[in-house]
Amino acid sequence: MNREKRIPVAIKVYRLTLRDPDDKIKAVDRRLIRESNAWLDLDHRHVQQYYGHCGGLALTIALISPLRENGNIIDFLATTKYTARQCGPEQCEPGKCAAAVRFKLVTEIADGLLYLHSEDLVHGDLHCGNVLIDDNGCALLTDFGRSKKKQEEGYSTKFFAGSTRHLAPEFFLDENADDEDSEVKQDCIFGNPTDIYAFSMVCFEVLSGDRPFKRFSDLKVIAVLREKRRPKPADVANLNTHIPQRVWEIMNKCWDQEPTQRPSAREVVQSLAKLVQ
Repeated sequence: MNREKRIPVAIKVYRLTLRDPDDKIKAVDRRLIRESNAWLDLDHRHVQQYYGHCGGLALTIALISPLRENGNIIDFLATTKYTARQCGPEQCEPGKCAAAVRFKLVTEIADGLLYLHSEDLVHGDLHCGNVLIDDNGCALLTDFGRSKKKQEEGYSTKFFAGSTRHLAPEFFLDENADDEDSEVKQDCIFGNPTDIYAFSMVCFEVLSGDRPFKRFSDLKVIAVLREKRRPKPADVANLNTHIPQRVWEIMNKCWDQEPTQRPSAREVVQSLAKLVQ
């Protein structure tokens, strides 16, 4: 820490105790080291900065990054301060400013994702909780604990039920299993198309202000995905929001059931840019 200027930081540690098995502690430590190595090489305006890791704070290493007092994107959008700061009250029509800010954030998320993919890195866990907002109101991708380099053959990771809404349908391949017995396939191979699908759900959540598949439990979402059901304009008709038809078209491409039919991050960025020209 700079002794002349104290900088607030966020410290990521896992809650482990001495009662946890040694193999579990070692596995978590390996995962954090792997995340640290992936994060350390990243440098982009829409990726959370990383200071490095340290030991001695917990049973594993701790990851250190700048503290973002605005929180994640959902925390940020739940406040009212962003409208005046981004546009100035005199420039805002009711509802218009908020929509413009949300769209700006979506384009920044896409830009950050394009950077990751250009670095041959798959994020692997993109959702609104992993998008922070800096002091200037800009989006930052964070949490690379489930990211992978393309050359990592056979990489797999475990997911929890809470991630279901942002996981691509190819993660749920067993169509004969009962929903109550269904589990996310733990040996799925991640790739750019799974990130693009996750982006589409983040895009929907940011622009609509509503969770994807809000009416369904996390477990029920698995069945919904197998049925190729997706959010649609009628789902947000009663909300105080408007998603342009051209944005729906982009989201429809990004959440296509077939991974090979989804656009690249570059194509998404280009499509979004055309909407503001």
